[in-house]
Amino acid sequence: MPGRPPAAEVKRRVRALRDLSSRLRAAFLDRLAGSTLEVVVERPAGSAPGVVGTSAEYARVLIGDGTPDLVGRVVLAVADRRDGDRLSATLVRFQPLVGPD
Repeated sequence: MPGRPPAAEVKRRVRALRDLSSRLRAAFLDRLAGSTLEVVVERPAGSAPGVVGTSAEYARVLIGDGTPDLVGRVVLAVADRRDGDRLSATLVRFQPLVGPD
């Protein structure tokens, strides 16, 4: 295609954008550390203890002290720290009026 950059330049730009995206995501998650989040609990964590969900800010959250009975509920959790591409959090309480009965 005319005007298209050489393949090596395309690869360089893709790497640069992926690196920028990773740094911005990490900074975003770091800013959430210490805050109380509303989290929709989606599933048990699998091999790790706890449950996994998504916060209202669209951050992936591992709630280490969450239990499988919370799946499908909205809970409040305090984000303790960033752990890779998600947050590790501690359960505060669940919202009893939201979720399956």
